[in-house]
Amino acid sequence: MSEKKKKTKEEWFEQNAKKLNYLISLGFGLGVTERISDDEWVNIASEYTVESILNNIENESQYCGRIFAYEDQYMICISCDYLTFKLLDFKTMTLELPQDDIYCYFFHYDDYFVSQLKDISKDVKRIIIDDGFYSHNFTKVTMPRVNMPKGKKYNLDYLPYMEMNQLEKFERVVKLLKDNNGGQFQINHGNKYRIPKTILDMLSRPIFSLNERKVFERILLTITNSTFAITRCTSVPFVIKFKDFYKGLKLSRKSESMETIIKQCFETLRKFGLVDTCDIDDNGNLTFYACSLAEKIKNQNIQREVGFYDNMPGTRQVNIIAAWLDYLYMINSFTRQNKELQIALDSLLAKLHLNHLLEQYRLKDIANIMNNLTKAGMDYSLISARCTFNSNVVKDLLKDRQGMKKCIYLMGNVKSSVDNNKSKENENG
Repeated sequence: MSEKKKKTKEEWFEQNAKKLNYLISLGFGLGVTERISDDEWVNIASEYTVESILNNIENESQYCGRIFAYEDQYMICISCDYLTFKLLDFKTMTLELPQDDIYCYFFHYDDYFVSQLKDISKDVKRIIIDDGFYSHNFTKVTMPRVNMPKGKKYNLDYLPYMEMNQLEKFERVVKLLKDNNGGQFQINHGNKYRIPKTILDMLSRPIFSLNERKVFERILLTITNSTFAITRCTSVPFVIKFKDFYKGLKLSRKSESMETIIKQCFETLRKFGLVDTCDIDDNGNLTFYACSLAEKIKNQNIQREVGFYDNMPGTRQVNIIAAWLDYLYMINSFTRQNKELQIALDSLLAKLHLNHLLEQYRLKDIANIMNNLTKAGMDYSLISARCTFNSNVVKDLLKDRQGMKKCIYLMGNVKSSVDNNKSKENENG
């Protein structure tokens, strides 16, 4: 792969001169500021040419470019962070300085809307309403970017007026931000959750009870459907109404309350590093941190439907069967080619914490549990069986480390074989 060609100084000037000239054509003013202290900048001249701005901000440690809009352009500017920007999704001219987490919506000035916007957002620090003067600094690597809604062309002198439905949406978004106090909150209602290979590998061992697996599904679902999909921030807590978290959750319980069982599950998951903290407050909100887990799933596209464990057989081996199904799911989901059961029987027994059966040479018991695992895998449409396990089959598999793939066929591989046969039939007419 060839390396990306580095821009020459002339190419950099030409490219960014076009950006600044475009900003000027939209009605923005430009200038240069000089650093006086760590957090203080002063305007060193009232007017600058595009060329002189670019020459100055090349030394970005001392000088910054400055973009501004004067009050005589009669505009409303809503400055906010990325999350608020994406939730509002207004169709008007926008300005973005993503490296500084600054995103701006522009509307034509209107007294009523200005007063309403300021009143609604007065306690929200992540939103600033400017109605007379707007200004931001930028460096050579944080050049402002202007976007227009599809099919529109605006400038600061000709901006759309805000509409009542937009004001109502603004009010709803601000309420969401206030109610969730900076936490990641739910914005989708999907029934699928993101799950990475590293997590499935952990679940492929019988270290969690069925209740813990079901609660963990809800944790993954909560993260997947939250504002985390927008912010990608792993260090912010997740907030959800407790009643929404356990809605439809089928847990095995006797006299304990749902809250007690779920807290116990969270504690076990915490010991394995899957969550950090969990709290249910007096308002019925469940708040939890899951920094490491969120980091693992933020770039994951594999999704599984919630309720994966709902049809588990009611046996004493349920934790082993659940681990086995997660193992099969991992192979089917993350193996692109050669989808075969590569693991040897003794390694599989060790993975499922059944070493004692092998140590005691209980071949019949091993055969029985392998038949139970095979049935569960077939019921979940993850595998097809090619043999029935008995003591002799087990004895042969302990000698043949490649033998498991001859006894159990993964459904992904079955589908590939069918597709290949169809292709050959088509080729043969």
